[in-house]
Amino acid sequence: MKYKNSFLLFILFLSLIFFSCKPRKITNSDKINIVCSFFPIYDWTNSIIGGLENETSLTMLEKSGIDYHKYVPSQIDYQIITQSDLIILNGGASEKWIFEILQNNENHAKVLNLSEVLQNQNRLIQTDDSFDEHTWLSVKNAEICANAIYEKLCEFVPSNRQKYSENFNLYREQLENLDSTFSALVSSSDSKILLFADRFPFAYFTKDYSLECYSLSAICSENFDVTQNQINFLAQKLNETNLNSLIILDQSTKDNARKIILQAEKPRCDIFEMDSLQTSSLRNAFNDKTYIYAMQKNLETVSKCLNTK
Repeated sequence: MKYKNSFLLFILFLSLIFFSCKPRKITNSDKINIVCSFFPIYDWTNSIIGGLENETSLTMLEKSGIDYHKYVPSQIDYQIITQSDLIILNGGASEKWIFEILQNNENHAKVLNLSEVLQNQNRLIQTDDSFDEHTWLSVKNAEICANAIYEKLCEFVPSNRQKYSENFNLYREQLENLDSTFSALVSSSDSKILLFADRFPFAYFTKDYSLECYSLSAICSENFDVTQNQINFLAQKLNETNLNSLIILDQSTKDNARKIILQAEKPRCDIFEMDSLQTSSLRNAFNDKTYIYAMQKNLETVSKCLNTK
């Protein structure tokens, strides 16, 4: 964390020098310059803008596929933020660096903080220090956020309201259908328990559908150390629940899951993967690996886990 803060200060120093030289503005002044912090927000916004790309410059900051919690901003990020018209962000602890840039520079961009939108609807899960920032893993939250983005876009370009409305209504229908499918799946399943042999960013998701969950870590901390007691605990739960499945996050190794299976003496236990959307890159959007796609894949995983005994 000290490295990250030092690096950010270094970026700010370079940027002050950079801007004192009055560089060429990288955005297109004829377009609305919208900046989204990371993939889910970018994808929601892009879905509502659909068909109006010629009028909008849409940028995703954390586009390289680096884990959301470990992203280190670049000088280009600084420039993009300070030259934007609208910044849409999640508002969690992992985006503190964006607020620091905004506070240290004169910037007249509008900011849509989606965590504030969710807070107003009592949709945030509080933690000891703040709130669980993995809000996007709730399809219900996604609909609320997409609606807030739609309304903000209409404020910026009232003349495009009809097109934005058409796009949003279609997207909302997809989210509602996905939510209904998750609800029906859980309701029809004998088991209501998921076991995560990994970190746990799915608190919003599991709360939405009243699922009982156990994991190696109660949070999604970037400092993730596993003890033998945690391995023993999950192994015990694996036997107690009579389940034959464990879940790991995308881009995680299967090492801990295999240790749990060995400890539980259940060699036929399957290891499935759920996408936390913390490492999605801009390439995902170009390859149609959208938010909806990722959550549908998660639906398939949950279906297998709740019906595997």
